[in-house]
Amino acid sequence: MNGGVSASEWSKLLPGVWFYDPGFMSTAACESAITYLDGEAGILRLTGVIRSSRLAENSTYLEVAYLLLYGELPTTEQ
Repeated sequence: MNGGVSASEWSKLLPGVWFYDPGFMSTAACESAITYLDGEAGILRLTGVIRSSRLAENSTYLEVAYLLLYGELPTTEQ
């Protein structure tokens, strides 16, 4: 796919095998509708507006999971 091999195709040939790529030298790039990444500037945003550092400092694991599922942080009631 786009010059690479789909992970699902590898899993058919090597079920249960995971690949370790510490330098991300063989990891393919992708596009995402919910994240923005600029490694040179040190920016990682989820859903385009929330900085990952803000999430790390102020949100729980479950709140971030909710954000990824629904596109917004939960209210106190949720």
